[in-house]
Amino acid sequence: MQTRQESLVHSKAELVLRNNIKRFGKTYEFKRPVRNEFNEPTSQETTIPIKGLYHEENSYIQISLQDGGRIQSKKVPMIMYDLNDITGLTPQNEDTIVINKSKFKVSGTVNIGELETFQDISLELITNV
Repeated sequence: MQTRQESLVHSKAELVLRNNIKRFGKTYEFKRPVRNEFNEPTSQETTIPIKGLYHEENSYIQISLQDGGRIQSKKVPMIMYDLNDITGLTPQNEDTIVINKSKFKVSGTVNIGELETFQDISLELITNV
């Protein structure tokens, strides 16, 4: 159970994130192919607009060698958005988006803190346009 102080800190953090998304966020357009009656993708696409903040997370990959190990890091692009701002569809795995001439696909979504307030969309680079 949360104490009153923890609840206030949590509420303030939510308010700061909401304000930052509204003030500094950008509207991103995710594309999803429309499917026919056989659940096959067609040439038509649905556009899903999401206002969010782009950020990157470091992901660490450990490579084991015979005499030792090596740890490599790579940046994972993500977009955080406020679930309360969504009135229609939300991005799903395999949806695509173009950011700065690079095409990405959605590789996963995370409900931050399981609080149903904010969501992070993980992106995977497909091609540089």
